[in-house]
Amino acid sequence: MLQRYLFALSELVNPSMDFIAVLICLGLSAFFSGAEIAFFSITETRLKSLADEGHLRAKLALKLRANPQRLLSTILIGNNFVNIMAASMATLIAIRLWGSEAVAVATGLLTFMVLLFGEIIPKTLCAKHAETAVQWLAYPVYLLEHLFFPFLYFLEPFILKLTGGRGLTVPFITEEELKIMLDAGGKAGVLETDEVRMIKNVFDFNDVTAEDAMTPRIYMFVLDGNQTLGEAREELFKAKYSRIPIYEGNPDNITAILYRNHALMELAQSHTNLTLKALAKPPLFIPSTKTADDLLRQFQQEKRHIAIVVNEFGGVMGLITVEDLLEEVVGEILDEGDLSEEWIRRTGKNQILVDGRAEVRRINEFLKVELDEEQNTISGLILEELGHIPAIGEKVQTDDCLLIVQDADERSIKGVQIIKEEPVPETPPTEPSTVSSES
Repeated sequence: MLQRYLFALSELVNPSMDFIAVLICLGLSAFFSGAEIAFFSITETRLKSLADEGHLRAKLALKLRANPQRLLSTILIGNNFVNIMAASMATLIAIRLWGSEAVAVATGLLTFMVLLFGEIIPKTLCAKHAETAVQWLAYPVYLLEHLFFPFLYFLEPFILKLTGGRGLTVPFITEEELKIMLDAGGKAGVLETDEVRMIKNVFDFNDVTAEDAMTPRIYMFVLDGNQTLGEAREELFKAKYSRIPIYEGNPDNITAILYRNHALMELAQSHTNLTLKALAKPPLFIPSTKTADDLLRQFQQEKRHIAIVVNEFGGVMGLITVEDLLEEVVGEILDEGDLSEEWIRRTGKNQILVDGRAEVRRINEFLKVELDEEQNTISGLILEELGHIPAIGEKVQTDDCLLIVQDADERSIKGVQIIKEEPVPETPPTEPSTVSSES
């Protein structure tokens, strides 16, 4: 039907106009192809940045990208329409000039021209200069979107039904892509190594649990709640912590949190008969599976700084503080109450002596090695490898280190010597020398 109409129309116009019409269709095909690649190759983040700088065309392009399904439908409707028009006009030109036998040749020639000038070249150029192209194309595409609105009005519900009610969505940059960009920025010197590490830690923050970041129960400093201030005076003065868990009966039964400054103020007023539990506050108990971001949010909402980590049976596993959570992002924070500096001591060029509580990641940073960080502490790593509590002198060999247990008891590992093993350089095989003798 369309070809009959075009054929009748072509009889009324100059033949040269037919060629011009085909060229116009090719130009429009290039326009739509370029628009498709330009709008969907530039990131929405970049468009927002341009819009914030005051570029009106970028604001319009951003508005079009807000509904990617409608944008794509507009471009494809226009592109298919002009391609069909070009094919029909080329067919009519071939019939008029050379007869029906030339239709196949005309179709092949037009296909080549559409592929080259209507697809490859415009898409290549617009992909290369997407930022400029998308701004120049924004107004024409915006007008076409309104022109095609009657078609889109009936077409969009049908598309949504076929695609499960969602249509086309264009995601922002993914987490993995951003991590790759961070690594590239670090290697290029645009970002500092610490900056890259901290940003990556933010991404991983949601995967960190309270159990991962807590201080284990065995290393907690606790006080008996039934003690009086007078009885606990010396321990309170020596304590390096501002908040101290209080137990009743046995150290695994944590019942309260004592604020050390509050206790010292009462001591200064000679209230030595007050019990610790009378001054302490109710503790915050959290499950060991609680994620770091949820816990930090809870700390903020409840204005807390410390929580007791419990297992599924309610048993105390350890404690966790705001500082522990921050260290998961920024790395180790050393203050006057930390013992971490004492836990790693260099004893030779490639040798260190560490406390069993020393973190594997800090050892890796200190020695420039790659011990497995699945276990938080060096004692945990050794226990994982051996499957039992080792005796003094037992060794664990890793890819680049030798771990020797220096101090241990029946319950835990106290000290470990770590020797970094330098790779042995490969020596090239020597060729056997030939000795020539004169006869």
